Amino acid sequence: MTILAAALFLAGASWAQEAPKPQSLKELLRSAALKEDLLHAHGVPKFKRLGGFHDTDSLAGFVPEIDASGGLFLPPKYEKEYSIPADDLRKLKSILGVAKKYADAEQAVAEGYLMADEYEDGVGLAFARPDLASVPRLDLAKPALLLYVKARGESAFFLAGVAYLSTEKTPPQEFRIARAGGEPLKLWRPWEGICYKARGGVVTYRDAEDEAKPCADGRLVPKAWIMHVWLPLYNPLGLFTPRNPVVDYLDLSDRAFTAAKP
Repeated sequence: MTILAAALFLAGASWAQEAPKPQSLKELLRSAALKEDLLHAHGVPKFKRLGGFHDTDSLAGFVPEIDASGGLFLPPKYEKEYSIPADDLRKLKSILGVAKKYADAEQAVAEGYLMADEYEDGVGLAFARPDLASVPRLDLAKPALLLYVKARGESAFFLAGVAYLSTEKTPPQEFRIARAGGEPLKLWRPWEGICYKARGGVVTYRDAEDEAKPCADGRLVPKAWIMHVWLPLYNPLGLFTPRNPVVDYLDLSDRAFTAAKP
């Protein structure tokens, strides 16, 4: 581990100890720390490519399939679009297992994830654990961000995807997955400074350059790599692409949200 990574890891542990104790989501949603209108998409998504999203009432192909024994399979649309080595398929199924674990957002809160105070278009409503932003080695069982869609006016959530952070000098080479017949995909993207601030049981995270002061009263991760993985919800723009237009349509449509819920 580099000196910088070690320092960030220790800072993360300290930050986690100082963070507010988790409370139930219902209590949190009733608190003054959150405003309902900020927890949803701000308008119709800019992306038009939805992969046939509006052609089905069941979201067939957009969500994982489950066999009689409870086994999980990738959304069928991914199976058709990607060439997935056996080892990568095993890893993706392990991420599906993580998604199943955190399908109940209360479980995320119980394990220290803090809800963001604002929805990000094309990404959703994040639940973050800043202490996982600088772990020394990538652990697919511990995403730094869980990306949800919230039912309007209710305390129901649908997990759409996850994201991992790495503070290593070069991004981990975790997958060799490729588009069918194409080159391997770009998985990780640089994030030039992240500022986390906890307040009233929720968290804000912003690009550090957007802060008036250098992350005063917060926790700064100077530089990181981020990898989005859109499981369990299919992303027509790509499995690892940062933004997913289907997330916004789920948020804007009560019918779609109901269809997506397990």
